[in-house]
Amino acid sequence: MKDFLKKAKAVITNYRYWLLFIVMGLCVVLTMLDVNEDVTGVVFVYLIVSSKLLAVGFGYLYYRLYKRWEAKGTIPELVNSINNF
Repeated sequence: MKDFLKKAKAVITNYRYWLLFIVMGLCVVLTMLDVNEDVTGVVFVYLIVSSKLLAVGFGYLYYRLYKRWEAKGTIPELVNSINNF
C-alpha cells in the first residue's frame, strides 16, 4: 500500500502530468466544438476549420511533450502504464 501511495504522490506532484492532461483536454474540447446555428457562410467555415486546426496543433504539442519527457525519463509512470496497456 505504501508503494502505491508513493507512486500516486509522484504522479500528483509532477507538473508534467498536469500539463499533458490540460493540453489533451483542450485537444478533445476543440475537436468536439460545434458552431452556433446563427453563424452562417464564411464565418461558419472559419470557426469550424480554425477549431479543428487548433485541436491538431494541441495534439501535436502533446505528442512532442510526451516524446521529449519520455526520452528524458521524467514521466516513467505514464510510459509504464501505456507500455503495459
